[in-house]
Amino acid sequence: MEEINRIEAELADNFSSTAQKIAFATNDIFTSAECLAANGFSPLAIPQNYYEDLAARFDLADELLNRMKAANILYDKNENGAFFQYYSQLYGDGLFFEIVERRGGYGGYGTANAPFRIAAQGNSGSWKASSG
Repeated sequence: MEEINRIEAELADNFSSTAQKIAFATNDIFTSAECLAANGFSPLAIPQNYYEDLAARFDLADELLNRMKAANILYDKNENGAFFQYYSQLYGDGLFFEIVERRGGYGGYGTANAPFRIAAQGNSGSWKASSG
């Protein structure tokens, strides 16, 4: 139990919030994004260069790429399937929400997208990690 308290304290000291992310699964990330937007949800703004990188890494149809870009949806793929991610802006001291859709047998967590998410969160101006 002492180890968990130490980890929680470290998270709170460095990121101001012990709970960092709450994730939800969906069967249709595009419909979820549309419904959330219709209710005033503001997604994390993903920079244009992310989608340029996606186009270079994956053979995606222009229509799919444009839908992801318009909704700020991130993407990953492996030999087992595809993974879509949609993030909220930051709330309070660093809490954010993630909505994910898995297609096929994709079992990962979109690790390749983490640097883009972190950069976008840093650019949002609301996340201030201390230097410890």
